[in-house]
Amino acid sequence: MLRRAHPPESGEREQATITVGDLHIDRLRKQVTLAGSEVRLSPTEYRLLECLVLNAGVLLSRDELLTKVWGKAYRGEDEILRVTLWRLRQKLADDPSAPRYIVTRPGLGYMLATPA
Repeated sequence: MLRRAHPPESGEREQATITVGDLHIDRLRKQVTLAGSEVRLSPTEYRLLECLVLNAGVLLSRDELLTKVWGKAYRGEDEILRVTLWRLRQKLADDPSAPRYIVTRPGLGYMLATPA
């Protein structure tokens, strides 16, 4: 079985870990660290952060995020997204009035800020 296993391609290995500022996401272990300290996320918070990270710098509408993270049945359920984003911001110490990571565009959606 081991002989038949294929190691990941270099491109896949590069996408296995993503760093944005002092935020580090290890997608293989589903582990998030902030300034070297582990951040404990629920599975839903992790999926939401991963979705934002994979689309860094791209504005995602509420319905896009709801569909990608929770599924099509949750389209229009803005409250669940708002609460999960609030919890995620709390864990990342991301002040909504001066966001370092998750940027809100009122009436449009959310995006992960990319360092300048």
